[in-house]
Amino acid sequence: MLKSFFSIIVSCYNSEEYLGACLESVIGQDYDPAFFEIICVDDGSTDRSPQIIEGYKNRYPHFVATRIENSGLEKACNRGIRLSKYDWIMRVDADDMIARDLLSRMNRALHEKPGYDFYYCKNYVEYYSDREQSAKELPDFDPEEIFSRGDFFATGTVYRKSALAEIGFFPEEIKNCGLENYTVILALLSRKKRGLAVPGASFSYRRHRTNMSTVKRDAIIEYGKTLLRRYGRHFQTNQYHPYGLKLEGNRQRIPQ
Repeated sequence: MLKSFFSIIVSCYNSEEYLGACLESVIGQDYDPAFFEIICVDDGSTDRSPQIIEGYKNRYPHFVATRIENSGLEKACNRGIRLSKYDWIMRVDADDMIARDLLSRMNRALHEKPGYDFYYCKNYVEYYSDREQSAKELPDFDPEEIFSRGDFFATGTVYRKSALAEIGFFPEEIKNCGLENYTVILALLSRKKRGLAVPGASFSYRRHRTNMSTVKRDAIIEYGKTLLRRYGRHFQTNQYHPYGLKLEGNRQRIPQ
């Protein structure tokens, strides 16, 4: 089977506790290393993240390390995209891990079911610890369902680079808005771009109390309301929301 070229972007800020496991999962792909690059963007970390990144530069032949002044996840992602060489872009959050066959699975989908603008994992693992994990499944692609989901996973989504360029990449008007990936997906859907849910448990979404989504809950909700107003809709969530955010009238809560 023909092989596609991928650019994997890992952006981090003070992620020393999880960054090593994330990068190990990316480097450990069963996909030919000649066909993917890793771009690690440090968003001005003040912990050991820069040293951890430095330690990986000589372990993988196509590893790009770059550092910016702390500017937020959105600008860090865009820095990675602008440095990328290939037509297919995949983000991996610095505290997540991807399955060894993720790129192989995505490559197969690209060639067996071509023509989509983004491909994402239908199955994933909600990861609390090595001993506590839960398998999850998302529905097949449905724009209306995604508009009602309230968020969209960053890790495990492969974008056509030209589609991202069409919408101006990730939004930078608010630093760490918490819904940067959802903003991108809704912008793509509004332009009639199509996605494909690719079967297989392809990444582990780490759940912990320092997830940005928990720390910035109220700001995320307010941004979500503003975002959906652009499309003449109300911000809402459903059972497929990544971290179970529930909106109950004027009360919002996130299950712990």
